[in-house]
Amino acid sequence: ILGLGDIGSQAGAPVMTGKAILISGLADLPSIGLILEETNPAKIVRILKQILPQSGGSVNLEDFSSPHSFEVERLLQAETDIPVFDDDQWGTGIVVAAALMNGVKLLGMDLGAVKIHFQGAGAGAIGVALILAAAGVNSGHIQMADSQGLIYDGRKFGMNEEKAHLATIINSECRQGSW
Repeated sequence: ILGLGDIGSQAGAPVMTGKAILISGLADLPSIGLILEETNPAKIVRILKQILPQSGGSVNLEDFSSPHSFEVERLLQAETDIPVFDDDQWGTGIVVAAALMNGVKLLGMDLGAVKIHFQGAGAGAIGVALILAAAGVNSGHIQMADSQGLIYDGRKFGMNEEKAHLATIINSECRQGSW
């Protein structure tokens, strides 16, 4: 659960139930909140493939830890024919990008000149950083710190595949040190 850590799948039930209610009510799309007692990405994908419709529908992933969220999303996208969307990465990224674009416009600034720092390097932060770069933020002006300090290209400790990929895109000055 974002901000609370791994406190169990049942703690996420109200979040998923609430989102299903909003989607059903506001978008008039039948929705259910499905809570899984599983943390292994391959097993999660296997379970979901067994219950997903053959066509139609979509999957809105929520509150998976990084880097598992990326793995589950990629596997489901590759192995199913329905849209798969990780809300922590892309939903948050879209909202942050819209807010930043409007804020920069109101202040008469250039989006490409903005410098951005992320405190934390989970799935949400990585997804937001990628969307901001795609929206026009100079990716070299983005820096991100995790519990080990700033992420930079070539850092060896505390990295995973997602952070290593992101490190090749952001922090063009290869700043190092603590957050």
